[in-house]
Amino acid sequence: MNTIIAISLLGIITLFIGVFNLKKWLLPVIVIGLLVSLGLTINDYGTTSYYFSNMFFTDNFYVAFGSLMLFATIVIFLISAQYYKDETRSLEGVYAITLFSLVGALIMISSGNLTTFFVGLEILSVSLYLLAGSHRSSSLSNEAAMKYFLLGSFASAFLLFGIALMYGATGSLYVADISGYINTNIDNLPMMLKAGVLLVSIGMAFKVAAVPFHFWAPDVYHGSPTIITTYMITVVKVAGFAAFFRLTSMCFGTDAGLWVNSIAVISALSIVFGNLGALAQTRIKRMLAYSSIAHTGYILIALVAAKNVSSGILLYYSVAYVLSNLSALLVVITIKKSFHNSDIESFNGLSKLNPIVALCAAISFLSLTGIPPLAGFMAKYFVFTAALNNGYLWLVLIAVMGSVISIFYYFRPIINMYMKKPEYQAIETIKLSMVVLVVLTILTIVTGFVPTLVLGWL
Repeated sequence: MNTIIAISLLGIITLFIGVFNLKKWLLPVIVIGLLVSLGLTINDYGTTSYYFSNMFFTDNFYVAFGSLMLFATIVIFLISAQYYKDETRSLEGVYAITLFSLVGALIMISSGNLTTFFVGLEILSVSLYLLAGSHRSSSLSNEAAMKYFLLGSFASAFLLFGIALMYGATGSLYVADISGYINTNIDNLPMMLKAGVLLVSIGMAFKVAAVPFHFWAPDVYHGSPTIITTYMITVVKVAGFAAFFRLTSMCFGTDAGLWVNSIAVISALSIVFGNLGALAQTRIKRMLAYSSIAHTGYILIALVAAKNVSSGILLYYSVAYVLSNLSALLVVITIKKSFHNSDIESFNGLSKLNPIVALCAAISFLSLTGIPPLAGFMAKYFVFTAALNNGYLWLVLIAVMGSVISIFYYFRPIINMYMKKPEYQAIETIKLSMVVLVVLTILTIVTGFVPTLVLGWL
């Protein structure tokens, strides 16, 4: 709870820095504030605390996923030093909204009541609508914000209606009470409750961009400023999956038959459509957008195989996913700032222009593909093994075929970097971004070799 309060205050301080025109202090204050917030979060490890009549609670799950989201946010703010270095407009509004959206994400994963869960979700969602359209002079950014807002509003309506139906059936909005009702009345559950669970699942499937509720993702990720896309693909995705896992494991009761088959089908569709969609893309951001849909399918396998999947495996997959995508998108930002181009052809000859950037990009793409011994491979191995142990051979076979398809589009930029001649003479980098990129790459390798560094948290 201290973390949520600290980040909220940091967002307000960020706005006041803008009021007093102290621009040079903006990023240092934000990064220091987030580091303090990360320390406050880690300090709660090993304890379970309840707040406001059990409407909020913190435990090791919250600490682990909250720390990952804070780490990714810190990296994104460090990256923003390069992304916004030529910007003349005031940025305190963009930074403050990003911090407030993080508050919403943390509330989602610490809610013991569906009311506070929905409040956290809407804080996150409304902030993202604004961030998607933060590049006001770009028609693509405006289009992304409008599409996200319209479709997101429908998804929120589904979610809220589902919560209302669950309340009508159980008489409570507390997660523990709903779970207890389901377990007690396992053989005679009212249709109202089943409909509520279905609608809540649909709403969450939209938030994590799972097929067939994914239509907004490619356009929104492509049209949003790249630094905001990075935030959406990493922090927002992790928040969505952590919250979804909380709902399925703590709220929907032990009767997996209520939702598991539907999630299994959504998982399979996301893997197939995401990989096939990425295969047809020529722009790197749209490719990564479809790739994120495919990874949504892989992560949903962890929910389907919940009986044999610990939250530690979900955390490990999230860590591998975040590290790889942060590296890949940092390279995209570097290329776009240098060449004003985000096509896959812009990677041509990158190994000759900057071998370090090319190597880091290659490792991130290899990890996303699932090539051993990188973190992405170990993440898929743990999830697939758990699904096999739970009897989902058909789902694992689809996932493996999806991973094979992903080789073709993840290897395209790698081939361009090492096998083609550069189209430009030089690439512009700054030291801070290079340090961040190298650290992310090292972490991707280390967590692949020593997965217990992450699995040991939960």
